[in-house]
Amino acid sequence: MRFALSIYLPELAASVAVLNRLGGQCVFTSEWNKHAVRTYKANHYCDPATHHFNEDIRDITLSHKEGVK
Repeated sequence: MRFALSIYLPELAASVAVLNRLGGQCVFTSEWNKHAVRTYKANHYCDPATHHFNEDIRDITLSHKEGVK
């Protein structure tokens, strides 16, 4: 009997190459530096339908919004 394992993780520590080798798929990257994003996309295929890029991590955590504690 064979089992298939799918791994979907956010990119947090530049480990996408290892993740890809293990058969995983990066689905989220947060990077504020536009040049770093361009380099990342040049080095790693990113399907725009499944891999979301975010500039400011505070947009995800909402830590910079009024009234959020």
